[in-house]
Amino acid sequence: MEVLVKRENWDEGIWLELPATEEAARQVYEQLRQMHPSIMVPFIGDVAEMKLITELAKCLRGESVFSEGHLEQLNSLAEKINVWRDGEQLLFNAALEMEQPDTIEKVMGVIDHLDEFEWRNDITNMYQLGLYKMKEMNLHLPLELEKYFDYEYFGRLNQTSNEVMTDYGLLQRKKPEPDLSQKENQDAVRYGRMIFEVRVPSNTRRYENHRFGLPMKESELEEEGNRRELDHLAERTDYYVSSKLSYLDAYLPPLSSIGELNQVAWEIWKLADRMEVSQRKLLAILEAEAPRTIDETCRVIREYADYEILPDDIIKPDDYARYLLNLHHIQIPKELEPCVRFREYGLDLLNGAGPYRTSYGPVINRSHALNQPEGEIREFCLYNSLTLAGYWHDRESSLPKMLSGEEAISYQDMVEQKITKSLLDYDSRGLGESIYNEVLKRRVASMVPGVTEYAGELWGILTVKTYGELTDREMEGLKAEWKEIAEIGWGEQLMERPIRLERGDLFVGFWDRDNNENLFIKTEEEFKQGFQSGPALG
Repeated sequence: MEVLVKRENWDEGIWLELPATEEAARQVYEQLRQMHPSIMVPFIGDVAEMKLITELAKCLRGESVFSEGHLEQLNSLAEKINVWRDGEQLLFNAALEMEQPDTIEKVMGVIDHLDEFEWRNDITNMYQLGLYKMKEMNLHLPLELEKYFDYEYFGRLNQTSNEVMTDYGLLQRKKPEPDLSQKENQDAVRYGRMIFEVRVPSNTRRYENHRFGLPMKESELEEEGNRRELDHLAERTDYYVSSKLSYLDAYLPPLSSIGELNQVAWEIWKLADRMEVSQRKLLAILEAEAPRTIDETCRVIREYADYEILPDDIIKPDDYARYLLNLHHIQIPKELEPCVRFREYGLDLLNGAGPYRTSYGPVINRSHALNQPEGEIREFCLYNSLTLAGYWHDRESSLPKMLSGEEAISYQDMVEQKITKSLLDYDSRGLGESIYNEVLKRRVASMVPGVTEYAGELWGILTVKTYGELTDREMEGLKAEWKEIAEIGWGEQLMERPIRLERGDLFVGFWDRDNNENLFIKTEEEFKQGFQSGPALG
């Protein structure tokens, strides 16, 4: 299997044979990087023709190659294709035609359920499909009309989305066996099912990841780490994670270790073993509490039964009081209603606080109050390297001119205006609304990017306001969030819209890997200390 790897701002591409070694992948990446100085996200432009698999190219075109374990999955796909017999390749190709997956993850998902498909070798054209459909639908035609009936057209009319006609016969997705038991609740968390899938970068192969399903016994986790040469696996925080409970990882304390994820997964399993657990309610109560440590997270999970999600129209304590009275069919005469202190009654029921509004609806806890973010507003700044890359019309080189010193400072007002314009679509929190981790987002009142002059240079600066002090872990988590936003979120959009000048285009980069080898994000103390100890800031 071969894929054509392409990049932006270059019309050609480089063929990469799969499965690829780390060295082969690195060479392709470096060759592409040298073709143009702009930001690069290598993607699949085409897939080389294979005799029996013809649908794969349209499924993978545009898919990134080197991000988040994609190369590992592409290698796995190639390895499977290489060992498949002709029948398996034909089945896979027909399944691709039926499902039309558009990412490598979805393509691999097709492989996972190939056993759901079956061939009907006795049906090789639409005429035969028409005859089959007549029989399946128990329809009968008078004998004198048979020679006037268009079986081919009838077959086309009644072909379903779970059927595809190939040169080798009809492929059908098997009908699921009827579930005679109670229909499964899709919102329920099931005991015994994987909670997290963790992908840890290999220590020896740059583009490969090791996969683990959690929860796992501590001893088994340690053994897996030793077997795969991943030292102190439970303590690691450099991983990719996905959850069978959508976005569960976003409701955990920032930079949680694999061992801490494992703790949470076990708590969910133990809870699901005792009672039915709703995914929606579990995420709602974690959002409402925003626990700042894993111990607090586990406590919230254990106290699951104490929480309740209310109807969306219950916003204030008096709403809750009326809701509860109606729920218990308690009616108050209209003449007495004006004299009832519903708000006071509701506050007593809610332990002194109203329902906490979450993305999933209002939440209450019957044993304690759920409060809004607390703490005095604190303000601090994070500093980062800044690149100003000028693509001037009068330059013969295709490489940009990197602005620094007084020349960079002369563009400060223009850059600030550009940044201000880029934030018009954000609310009062600025980039704070882009934070992925919900616990951290709860602590941040606002995040506003800008530029500042210091020591004769222009630097990036992020002004952050928080509710109270952040913990050390939260501060590191905030730096990691800012890096992501600067590189592939707001910052990438800023880079894609240069400042148009008479002399050319000026690109502003808050995390520009192509033009800056000295990338950093530091607190004000760390930043200014770097000047006292020497010029190196990275």
